[in-house]
Amino acid sequence: MASIRKRNGRYQAQIRRQGYSGVSRTFGTKDAAKRWIKATETDLERAEFWPKEDMTVGELIKRFERDVPPKHKASRSTIVRCRNLRRYIGSLPMTKLTPAILASYRNGRLQLVKSNTLKHELDVLSSVINIAIIDWGIPIHSNPVQLVRLPKYDDRRSRRLERGEEEKLLESADHLKFLTSQIFGML
Repeated sequence: MASIRKRNGRYQAQIRRQGYSGVSRTFGTKDAAKRWIKATETDLERAEFWPKEDMTVGELIKRFERDVPPKHKASRSTIVRCRNLRRYIGSLPMTKLTPAILASYRNGRLQLVKSNTLKHELDVLSSVINIAIIDWGIPIHSNPVQLVRLPKYDDRRSRRLERGEEEKLLESADHLKFLTSQIFGML
């Protein structure tokens, strides 16, 4: 539902619709206000209207930290990842968070941490944005994290046995073989 009212010699147009937060804008003429209402309502019907949010990434992450991590199994590590994200990209407005900015964050962060750590951080950021869209009703077009390529990580380790370890392993294997024969001998 739209309304226009005169305030201080200017015209304030306001639109309220179920499922959307109310939006308003002030114009110099009543005709301009009517045109804006018509265009905005058309966009609302097509589901193409997204009001501007001046929320920063840091504010969104703080709200996530306050509401969500205590329910998670790995809440401590989630909070640490949230703090890292706030430190590096927290001051950025949500409207400016793009895949290109996240890619430059990825490239810079890979100089400091391993790719698996970065993947976990971006997973937390993706969860923050998804919760903001779905649960909190914050109008964000899409999740930009989903459009960023994550590096593959190779977590394999090559370890050589140290002096004396081979003998200990063989002794354990012999002892295990003896115990197994004793147990199966009883059956």
